[in-house]
Amino acid sequence: MFANRMAGETYGAEIWGSYQVLTWWRVDAGANWLHENLHFEPGSAQLGGLALAGNDPSYQLSLRSTMMFAGNGLFDLSVRQIGSLPNPASPAYTEVDARVAWSVLPSLELSLKGSNLVHAQHLEFGTTAAPLQLGSTGLETGRAYFLEVRWRPVT
Repeated sequence: MFANRMAGETYGAEIWGSYQVLTWWRVDAGANWLHENLHFEPGSAQLGGLALAGNDPSYQLSLRSTMMFAGNGLFDLSVRQIGSLPNPASPAYTEVDARVAWSVLPSLELSLKGSNLVHAQHLEFGTTAAPLQLGSTGLETGRAYFLEVRWRPVT
C-alpha cells in the first residue's frame, strides 16, 4: 500500500469582479488568499516532504483592462502579482501581459501578445536543491511574444 499520510487543513477566500467603465472599456479584478496547515501523521515516510502538496502562494492578485478600438480592435493589459512560495522558497513576483487583436473578418482574427513583460526572466518555482525541484535553480519562465492567427468558421 502506498500512502503519504499527510493531514491538515486549508482555508481561504477568493473574490472577482468586473466593471464596465465605458461601452468600449471593461476592467476585471480578482484576488485570492490561501492558508495551509499541513503535517505528516506519525509513522509517515514523509515522502516528497510537505512541498508535495503545500507549496502554494498565500495570495494572488490580478487586474485586467480590456479596451475595444476602431470597431474591430481589442487591447488587453493584464497585471498579476503572485505571492512567494514557502518550500522550496521562491520570491513573489509581479508581471504584465499585453495583447492587441484585430478582427480582419468576422471569422479571422490576428493578434500580437507579449507575456511576462516586466522581467526578462522570473523564478516560478524553487531556488535551491530540493526533492521536487526541476533543475539546480528551479523553474524560470521568461518574456515571450506570440503572433496568432485565429480562424473561426461562421455559422
